[in-house]
Formats: sequence, structure tokens, C-alpha cells
Amino acid sequence: MNTFYRFGLAIALCAAPFGCGSDPAPANDAGVIDTGTPDTGTGNPDTGTGNPDTGTGNPDTGTGNPDTGTGVGAGTCDSPINLNTSATREGDAWVYRGTTTGAANNLHPYEGCVPMDTGEVVLRYQVESGVDALMISTQGSGFDTAVYARVACSQAAGGADLGCNNDSYDNAPQSTLYLTNFTPGQVLFIVVDGNAGNEAMSPSTGDFTVTLRPVTRGAMGNPCRAVTDPPTPRCDGALACSEGGAADGTAICVPTVAIGAACDNRRFTNLCVEGTTCVLQPPAMEGDPATFFCRAAGTAQNAPCRVVEPRCDAPLACGAGDSPTCVPVLNTGVECDPTGQGNRCATGLTCSPLGDAGGPAICHS
Repeated sequence: MNTFYRFGLAIALCAAPFGCGSDPAPANDAGVIDTGTPDTGTGNPDTGTGNPDTGTGNPDTGTGNPDTGTGVGAGTCDSPINLNTSATREGDAWVYRGTTTGAANNLHPYEGCVPMDTGEVVLRYQVESGVDALMISTQGSGFDTAVYARVACSQAAGGADLGCNNDSYDNAPQSTLYLTNFTPGQVLFIVVDGNAGNEAMSPSTGDFTVTLRPVTRGAMGNPCRAVTDPPTPRCDGALACSEGGAADGTAICVPTVAIGAACDNRRFTNLCVEGTTCVLQPPAMEGDPATFFCRAAGTAQNAPCRVVEPRCDAPLACGAGDSPTCVPVLNTGVECDPTGQGNRCATGLTCSPLGDAGGPAICHS
């Protein structure tokens, strides 16, 4: 084959539909365009829904048996119930409800305000800022309570209580205690106990409610302000300070009542005006309730005698004793008081038993 033939054959082959591998593709060759499947990002993207940590997997909510001071063994000197954290705030007061049922009987009031006590519950209270007087009450409890407070939770020889009460005047058999002898920040131990004496008015253990309320000194029904030098008013306005007027012996502020008006012989709700005394008025009939009125000295039975004559208005006479009162005068043959403190025989009569057989004393000549 000659050279020309070989060259022509090569041209023919290159012109064939098969083309030559080194030739560029024709400009109008649409071929099969590779549109592929573009990565649009929809192929199971991580949407964050695959069990994300939502924080709901048993988080620590703080409810797993927190130490509220009310657990087993709470209510003793070793584990007192903390009123500042465990009591319920109701207005300006702390209120705690519990039970003395099954409680140990380790503490007893030093002041002897309970002749015989039972199991007790110990509460701890740290005095808040600005508090200078407290009223502690067991009103609402289900048994005959007593309440006392101390700064050391123990039963040491020679110890002392800040105060103690067994039976409030108006809410017996519940108790009310006033405290003024403390300072802000000081820790007090308040003991709820039961009265188991012969005079107990109900069961001596059970469920109790204790209310601790800050009060303002000098206001009605609250402790008097402290004595100062020079003197300053111990009570607001026209109120007067009733020394020992509360059932626990605390001096409290009360209103005054005029001569001839009914009065409270306990000095708990009022005081007679200066110069008068709250005295028992003899009942009109046997069995009538006792009534008390403010009387001037020498003017009524049971009123103090005057210091000058006549010491009592007729027909009364001044009785015997260190603090004599005006008493009735008895005639002959009437049973009398040989001490002369409750009555006196008329002038010229003697109060003594008749004969040698003894018997009651009578007025006789």
C-alpha cells in the first residue's frame, strides 16, 4: 500500500461517526448532559430532633427528702424544729402544726407553772431584725397545753426559763406566753408541753398549733415598754400598764375604767382608775356569778380600808390583817370568822366557839 493510500484511509476513518479520541466534541453535541442529583442538603439533615437532651431526664428538683427539721427525731434538743424554715407564714405570724403524741418527756418548766407535764416538742426560733416583743400561743391545739421558752435547750440544775404559761385567761386550756427579754438575732427554744396534773382540762398529748407573733410594745394588749430614767410613757395614749396583768405575769397595756364600772380583777383586760380598786361585789343571791366593780377605799365591802377614820362606811367595819378590807358586821348568834378578816362581830360581842364541845365560832357576849 502506497503512502497516499495510507494517508487517505486515515482521513476516512477520522471522518467516520466514531471520530478520533483526541478530537474535541462538536459545538452542537448535546450528548447526554449530566444533570446528576445535586446535593440540596435534604438528605436526612441533622434537624436536632434525635432525642435532644431536654433536661427532663429526672432533674434534681430539690424534693428528694429535703431536711425541713420535721423528720424522724425532730422536736428534741438535739434536733429542734426550725420555725424560721419549717413554719408557715400567716400575715405577720409564724404558725406551726405538729403533735406531741409519742414524744419523749425530757424537759420540764423551771418556773413550776405545770405541776406535772408529759412529752414535749422543741421548736427553735432565731429572733428576726426589728422584733422586740413576741406573743406565743397554743390556741387551736387539741389538748391541755403548756408553753415555755429558754435560751439553752437542756434540763440543767439551776436553769431558768424566759417565761412559762399553763392556761391563758381567755383560751384555757391553751396557753399564751409573752417574751421581751431577748435581743434580735438571739436563738430561742420554745417548748410545747402537756399538762398532766389533776386539774388538767383535757388530754395531755396530741396535735398542737403554735403561733409566734411579733408584737409592738406599748400597744393595747401587748407588753408595756421598759421602765426608763427619766420616766417615759410605758403605754400608748390613755392606756395604763398593768403589772403582772397577763396570765404568765407579763405587764401589759390595758384601758382604764371609772369608779363604779365593772372591772377585770385579773387586770388582764382593764384597770380601775387611780385611787380605786377592783373588788368583788357580793352576789345578790347564792349561786349568782361573781361580779367586780371599781370602788374607792372604805366605800364598799371588800374595798380597802381607809387610812383614817372612819375607815369604812357604815354598816361595814375594817377587818383584820396586813391589808385589811371593809367587812360586814355580825350580830349575836351568827357564825363568824375568828380571824376577823372576813367579818367582824358587833361591838361588845366575841367570835369564838360556845362551850367545851367546840364547833363553829359564833358571835356572842
